[in-house]
Amino acid sequence: MAMEKIFAAGSGYTPNALNITSNITLITSLGLGQLQIYYKLSTATDYTLIDKSSYKTTFNSSSGTISLAGATVTSGGSATPVTISEANHDVKIKRETSATLYISFQDGAKLSADDLNTVNLQAIHRVEEESARLDQADADIYTYIAAQLSLYYDKTEIDALFLQQTVPNWVTSTAYVVGDTVLHDDLNTAETTIAIWYCGVDHTSAAASAPSSTGTGATFWTLVAPDSSLENLSYIRKTPGISGTPQDWNTITPQRSTAIGLKIAAETGHSVAPFQLYDGTNSRVDVEWTAGATDVFAIHRTFAANSTTKLSHNNQTTHFGFQSFTATLSDAPQIVMTGDSPNAMMRCFKGSSTSTEALTIDSDGNITSVANLTVTGDISLTGDFTFVAGAHTVHFKNNLIDLYGDDDFFGTSLISTGLRSNKDFRLGFNSGGSGDAWTQTMFLDVSEGDITVTGDITAGSSGVVQAHTLKTTNITSADFLKTDGSGNITAGTGSPTTARIQVAVTGSDTALASGNVVYYDVDNSKWTKSQADSQTTLAVGMVDNVTGSSGNQAFNVVFCGAVASITDDASAALVIGQWYWLSASVAGGITKTQPSGSSGTLIDPVGVCTAATTLMVVPARPHKVT
Repeated sequence: MAMEKIFAAGSGYTPNALNITSNITLITSLGLGQLQIYYKLSTATDYTLIDKSSYKTTFNSSSGTISLAGATVTSGGSATPVTISEANHDVKIKRETSATLYISFQDGAKLSADDLNTVNLQAIHRVEEESARLDQADADIYTYIAAQLSLYYDKTEIDALFLQQTVPNWVTSTAYVVGDTVLHDDLNTAETTIAIWYCGVDHTSAAASAPSSTGTGATFWTLVAPDSSLENLSYIRKTPGISGTPQDWNTITPQRSTAIGLKIAAETGHSVAPFQLYDGTNSRVDVEWTAGATDVFAIHRTFAANSTTKLSHNNQTTHFGFQSFTATLSDAPQIVMTGDSPNAMMRCFKGSSTSTEALTIDSDGNITSVANLTVTGDISLTGDFTFVAGAHTVHFKNNLIDLYGDDDFFGTSLISTGLRSNKDFRLGFNSGGSGDAWTQTMFLDVSEGDITVTGDITAGSSGVVQAHTLKTTNITSADFLKTDGSGNITAGTGSPTTARIQVAVTGSDTALASGNVVYYDVDNSKWTKSQADSQTTLAVGMVDNVTGSSGNQAFNVVFCGAVASITDDASAALVIGQWYWLSASVAGGITKTQPSGSSGTLIDPVGVCTAATTLMVVPARPHKVT
């Protein structure tokens, strides 16, 4: 057991001048090496160790104090600063002396006074700490024994309690039930002392069933204790409710977080409630208990109604009200109301009058007789919402809603009205009336006036924005329209710029790559790599943007324009300004060496290099060396 000193929050200690040596004796030569210092909030349970490195250099040997102004704790592998407040934190200093000697001895060595003092103090510290450990262990034992003995009666209390009891004598022709106790002498034994008997079986008494340890009486009665046996008892477990029991006898305090305070378990096939309540007149209060049901235990109290339209208690003089309910099960209701048709489940009235209903919920769950219904939250409906004709307003808030109605929505015929929403608003169409499924299709017919928006008008992937005349204020007298980098349509002047001329191809050839020079193979109906070794395989264009797998590719064939990421037929980088021709040796490749040689050699220009890996495809007519 280590020696400890705790400075409690509010006790007046000073974190920046915490007194050490006046509370715990240290070995001078070891300094603060013997100590550990902890802190915690006064309301917390566990202490946190303070890094010794954050205070060890602050020790003042003359005053015996240290400073925790720069205190840190290790968190996540690194030191984290903490601010210790005398008002909020408890601080504990702890000394735990090692069992191994701090000083090692050698033959022939002379021990100094400091060495002897260190050895002496170490031994004393060990004795002090062991004594503290034993004292604490003894205190814990006596505390536990005292707490346990408080749960039991001593002999004096037992004598007094039994003297106060009025146990009746056993008599014949009496209906006894399990739990009854009586006084009676067992005539079938040598014992002549009046004894206390416990009834274990419901029965009506007869002479043959008198309490006895043998014979018929033993079937119904069990001997509790004869008076003479009480002299041999030291303690008997206290029974709740007996005179002399502490005032909190009806309080059950579980000693573990997982312990059940009170458990009432029915046996298999139990046909009656295992728990019953009675009022002051000994009349049973209704208790609902059904084995296996959600409501295992419920107490019911019935209040008389002063009329057929309003539930009240004591003629409205005393009101029956609910303050708070908390359902602990995910499917448990807060309040359950049951109404037998045609009676309403709930009726609310305006003021004290019983003639003006503000709200009624009938036995089918329909809400009727509502003058004005105001809801600040959300209303979720799986059925229809019927709006009664009249000068009322329906306000929908917070959530996006679907709103439609039939001819009865605003009365016997449709009337001119306005719709307002403080959130996104959708208009839709329902050709079959309110009973059919709702279709969120946009139909907007404006006979006059403009539609003005500050944001975007967006149509879906299959939608179309259509008008007789489409006009925008930022485009006037434009030669053509174009889009900028944000997708906005703007005015263009002069001639539009075309990056390249190309055709998109899907599902052709088996293994083309971007940069391949190709021609269209009419016989096989597919694009194929070109090669300058035959007039039938000369270049038509260059492939770019290849996607898909071999045999099912998609790509663009560029006839005129730039194609990036290109190398020649030797996989070398292109030379800016250099012309490139179709290769005669590599199918689909290009070469910077102009073909030459004997008469008839094919010369097929493909394009000119405009950047290190970019070729500008230029339409050119192939010819032969003459």
